Amino acid sequence: MCEFCMKHGAGKKWYLQAQNYSADRVRGSQRFRDGMRWLLEETPNQAAVLKRRMRLLDLPIVGWAAKRFITSWMKPVHFGQVLALDDVVKVFGLADEINLFPCMCRRQLTGKRDERYCFGLGSYPREVMEDLPEFVADAQRLTVAEATELVREFERRGLVHTIWTLETPFIVAVCSCRPGECLGLEYTLAGARVVFKGESTFRVDPARCIACGVCEKRCYFQAIAPVSKCGTHRISTANCNGCGLCASACPAGAISAQTKPCLPIPTA
Repeated sequence: MCEFCMKHGAGKKWYLQAQNYSADRVRGSQRFRDGMRWLLEETPNQAAVLKRRMRLLDLPIVGWAAKRFITSWMKPVHFGQVLALDDVVKVFGLADEINLFPCMCRRQLTGKRDERYCFGLGSYPREVMEDLPEFVADAQRLTVAEATELVREFERRGLVHTIWTLETPFIVAVCSCRPGECLGLEYTLAGARVVFKGESTFRVDPARCIACGVCEKRCYFQAIAPVSKCGTHRISTANCNGCGLCASACPAGAISAQTKPCLPIPTA
């Protein structure tokens, strides 16, 4: 289980615990409002800024220190985790309100301002956003069924689902994205992890694998590679981030999820 599961979920999946969606955690918090303003703030030339930071992360000593700093600084502020599709659907059932917003990362990285891939969770974050002058995008209210249908479509398009906190462990959003469109994934793939791996890993049944290579092409984390002359594929548990895109794309149904074990909480 991830660090947040131990701290905020009593050894269970932290994002499936109702208390982490309770607005009482952040209601009236100036830190939360400041965090929301920070998220909505538009940084000029964000794509160029990101490229400069990525070069910094590549430096031998400075880059190592920068990666550790970014991770430790982000954990209590705004952190994410990869979710498989089944868990996204469960999360939708815990939110008292679901709103679809234009993606802030896509706006910053690509200049596209009207692409809606961010599911805002809960009425309180939406209320805070609407009170801020930086907020310019209207919310599109969704039912659980509508959100579920839409996120399944995003899965078919090959988008990774991530869940996000603001003032951890309060949960505010599920986003569907891919590298090049998501700041969190960009930093994580560069070694400054701001997104935990998912709570599942995936494996290929070699007896059912037809060596088509679809799973390898679908994986953004370089976790899948052929292991035999006939092209049968294997998933590296070390590199797998648990998004499940490979499983949903496999035409032979040869890929299945394996849930990581729940760990007991020490009593002493």
